[in-house]
Amino acid sequence: MISFREPLTKLSKHSKLTLFDYCENCNISEIDKILRSDPDKINSLDDANNTPLMIACIFGHSCLVDYFLASFSNICIEHKNKDGLTAFVIARMFDHAEIEKSVKILEKTNKYSRYEDVVILQ
Repeated sequence: MISFREPLTKLSKHSKLTLFDYCENCNISEIDKILRSDPDKINSLDDANNTPLMIACIFGHSCLVDYFLASFSNICIEHKNKDGLTAFVIARMFDHAEIEKSVKILEKTNKYSRYEDVVILQ
């Protein structure tokens, strides 16, 4: 079972959208603005301990996964969410083969394996 965030459709129109909302909807231009201003947010966590990469994997946004993997050398792909799942396992669970392959390739070569600089967003 995966811990999900509150669906974007249930947010009030006065709610401020977060990085995770933009990831859910694959709004790369807004995501890029946020991450250009603070690249460390690539490893931030939502209330279910999912990273932006994990949200992209859940929703099958392969273009967003490719953007994250190509643009952020400090991305942590080994992090586990509250359910103990990594981005790779999430991609496999949802049968997103293209994403699974991309994440697995990076998982084998990624040197940023520790998850020390975590930012928790509320």
